[in-house]
Amino acid sequence: MLPRFHLADISTVLHFLGVLVLITGALMFVPLLVALVAGETAQAVAFVFGIGVSLFSGALLYLFRARKLDRRRSLLLVGMGWVVAGLIASVPMYISGDFDNYVAALFDAVSALTTTGASLATDVDHVGYAQTTWRAVLTLVGGQAVILVAMHLGFFGEGGNITVANKTGVRDERTYRLKDTVKFIVLVGAFFLVIGTVGVCIICLTLGMSLPDSVMTGFWLITNALSTSGFTPHSSSLVYYHSAALDAFLLIFMLAGALNFAIFGYALRGKLRPMFRNSETRTFAIWLLLLVVFVSFALSRDQVFSSATGLFVNGTFMTISAATTSGMCTIYPQQFGITISESVIIILEVAMLVGACSHSTGGGIKVLRIMQVLRWIVYSIRVRLMPR
Repeated sequence: MLPRFHLADISTVLHFLGVLVLITGALMFVPLLVALVAGETAQAVAFVFGIGVSLFSGALLYLFRARKLDRRRSLLLVGMGWVVAGLIASVPMYISGDFDNYVAALFDAVSALTTTGASLATDVDHVGYAQTTWRAVLTLVGGQAVILVAMHLGFFGEGGNITVANKTGVRDERTYRLKDTVKFIVLVGAFFLVIGTVGVCIICLTLGMSLPDSVMTGFWLITNALSTSGFTPHSSSLVYYHSAALDAFLLIFMLAGALNFAIFGYALRGKLRPMFRNSETRTFAIWLLLLVVFVSFALSRDQVFSSATGLFVNGTFMTISAATTSGMCTIYPQQFGITISESVIIILEVAMLVGACSHSTGGGIKVLRIMQVLRWIVYSIRVRLMPR
């Protein structure tokens, strides 16, 4: 049965949507600063206008009376939050002139928030610093929000600390655990972001890029790798850089973004045994190994790459990029369907459909759900074959 929402529910949700809109407007100061430093006057005007729209609409929504945000209202807030955040985030994108119409700008904003990675920009290679940074910020925020929402609703898997509270001391206990979780996610995300940005920056400097370009490229690529999104500053994806070191470095962060976030909690507490005994993590590792073997065999049969090194590097990266739903490529997109056979494409599509681990920034059905379905099938067979 669908829940019934009353006027008090709508008022509460609109109030917190106002908070979300104000937060979205505050995030626009990051690309605004980048636009001012880079001398992109037109982009700076676009973000100033976007901030104005956010502050005005967010303040109006904030005036609605708020009551307790229970589970039912949280579900409504989450559902409407993606839509409202996308509508507000797309305002500076549309004004920038990088999109043919508002629908295309809205598509990119929602794609970034949901870490999808698809883009309708007219010319990705010539999008400015500010707009590329804004897309990266939306990707980072969207990827982390998925984890927070899942944990807040009590659906965290193995290793989770958020549970359905008891009748006594409910609010304080849940609030304490949620705050602790938010701090943990922010710290881990910031650690990966800083380390990754510095690493990519060093690699880009060795490739001959300038320091400002290296820093910005490091932020853009690591943000999208950690959030398992396929956004890159160039339409040719990672082929533009022609760097095996960069590909390998980003591969580590794509895998980190595809793992259950509870794994990092175990690691920080020095508990390594639960990390390796986690059934979902082990299943995901075996699944990746099988995918790499199948893809490498298909590529070697079709003789796509002339060397064993190119076969292993590109095949492994292609497979893990698909399995983590990152979407970054080390080959030209035009090669799919031409030099890359249909069998490889089907394997990669299956990998994207299954997806990454639960409560990660990766998409797909999730490995944990696939495991539960397989366990149910095995159990059903055993019940029918074995005597009572």
